[in-house]
Amino acid sequence: MAFEIKKDLHLNTGIYLKLLDDPTNAEIHQDNFQKDRYTIPIEMVGHDITDGSGVKWFQNSEGNWVELKIGKSTDFEFSGALYNKLAGHKSGSTVQIMLKEMEGKNGKYAGWTVTPMNGASEPSNNAEKHPKSSVFPKTNTNYGITWGMCINNATQIVMKQGIDGNSDIGEQVEQVARELMEVAVDGLARWEQTHNQKDQNDKPNDGLPF
Repeated sequence: MAFEIKKDLHLNTGIYLKLLDDPTNAEIHQDNFQKDRYTIPIEMVGHDITDGSGVKWFQNSEGNWVELKIGKSTDFEFSGALYNKLAGHKSGSTVQIMLKEMEGKNGKYAGWTVTPMNGASEPSNNAEKHPKSSVFPKTNTNYGITWGMCINNATQIVMKQGIDGNSDIGEQVEQVARELMEVAVDGLARWEQTHNQKDQNDKPNDGLPF
């Protein structure tokens, strides 16, 4: 079953997907309202959910939600509006996709945002004909995803602790995010070093002379 981002399940949630094919190669079919639907293969690489749950995918025969786990590859089905945002991103790109509540002239509505996570700039409507090189240095894709999650968590921490009126809220969020990023990245490096040392120490001695 293809994964879909839905308003009632995923509103205002950053979902990080690796595109396993160029969106312009998407399979196209029409729904019951004669609107085009697009399908491409993707890999789930992360999300901004902080309550311990995951990204809801579909309900099984018992009515329980099956989650799209990180590292899982499947088809991704989406609308023409999201296709217009994804067109120009190439196969192998990692993007954050969010169905976000926005404010318009006629009130609030749900709109799409697509943010590249591997150093590429946002493609324009004519990105296929005139690709633009990024003005930003390339960054580690996983770091970009981790940073996005740290920002999300930092925002919630700052809001729960209360906003310090003597400093800018953006500065407060960034400071907390930096601290979380150091724990996530440096902590992982320390864990890997300790784990590798443990593996070396656990290797049996074959008793052979040097």
